[in-house]
Amino acid sequence: MVIAGLGLVALFIALIEDWIVLELPAGRSGMLVPLSRDVADLGNLAAAYLLGTLALLGCLALALFGSAGVRHNVRILGLAMAGGAGGMLLALAAAIDDYGIRILVLDGSNDDADVTAGRGMAMAYVATVAFALALLVAAPHARAVTAERDGEVSGWPWRSPASHGPGTGR
Repeated sequence: MVIAGLGLVALFIALIEDWIVLELPAGRSGMLVPLSRDVADLGNLAAAYLLGTLALLGCLALALFGSAGVRHNVRILGLAMAGGAGGMLLALAAAIDDYGIRILVLDGSNDDADVTAGRGMAMAYVATVAFALALLVAAPHARAVTAERDGEVSGWPWRSPASHGPGTGR
């Protein structure tokens, strides 16, 4: 659960930070002026990554809190989705120069710019790996929830049948 929470924080940072940073020379002074683009400016590959990550979050939620019969299969699907999202990130990283060239042509700038990946892309990698790790470690949690349903005590009080009885506010 902690790993999944850290992944959510990393995903939030990835959504608000810059994914591509262009450093353009500012005339004769030689100073570099940063020009940045976020995930919304990156087109279809970024949209595919975001959709894959949303599906991955759904798989993670089902793997952690879903019914026992679904948990194993959703975990496998989630790991496959994490691999797909990682592949989309690799494709985005490979296409950074293409996006940078398009931005330079649209802005009318010269070719002396330096195009690099920003913090948003790095945090997207961290989020994807954190979600995959959370899915990998979800198996012991799944066994604990199954044991609880069979009558054993678990550390998840809101999942126990006693919390749904009269006088509990539900």
